[in-house]
Amino acid sequence: MNNIKQESVKMITLLREIMNLSTDIYDYAEIYDNLMYSSDPLREGYIEECKNKLTDSYAKVKQLEKITVKNLDEIISNEDDIERKYKVNLAKKELYPVKVKSKAGIISFIYNDLMLHRNTPVKRSMYESSTITEGKAFMLKRGITEPLKKAFVCYEHIYAYDVNEQIIRDNDNYNALEQKQLLDAIVTIGMLESDRGEDCQIMNITTRGDETKTIIHIIPYHMVNRFLRQKYKYQQ
Repeated sequence: MNNIKQESVKMITLLREIMNLSTDIYDYAEIYDNLMYSSDPLREGYIEECKNKLTDSYAKVKQLEKITVKNLDEIISNEDDIERKYKVNLAKKELYPVKVKSKAGIISFIYNDLMLHRNTPVKRSMYESSTITEGKAFMLKRGITEPLKKAFVCYEHIYAYDVNEQIIRDNDNYNALEQKQLLDAIVTIGMLESDRGEDCQIMNITTRGDETKTIIHIIPYHMVNRFLRQKYKYQQ
């Protein structure tokens, strides 16, 4: 019981830190918005300071989220209570949601953030559990019982239209381990037969959109040209 109490206190402390940082982000964003219409000759310096504080605060929030999920994982790894494990996994699903959609034979896993930077230490992707859960649910709903034998897997890194172009990463600056773990999860649920080189070709593309996010597209071989033509139709 004491262990559970200590865990609860730790989790509440982390969540309070996240809430406080979220308030800071809101305040900095409001100041930034006001500065955009200011005639103060020093506004450029203030704007740059606000942007730096926003970036730092956002990074801290994401780091605290990761620590929170890590603590959740540690709790359930030593937990025999099935109901409690279910609730913890549900919390992870809400923190790191994944949507799975299909259009014209192409299956897409949609993540509400960019993949981690290649220099970020990773043990397990925060999205791995949700990828498996949502992928299985999608396959069951669509009646998919056979894996795709050969496919192109496209990691699409989407940046919102208002993101400065200097922030956009090179396509080789995403975390290869996280990408591998998510692809392994897709193979594990039986959506792909294998991720061997001769059966699974991989590519990274960068596009613009309304929101910053990542989509992993599972594309049958015969649809790759059509997919790329459609994807870049409005990018030129």
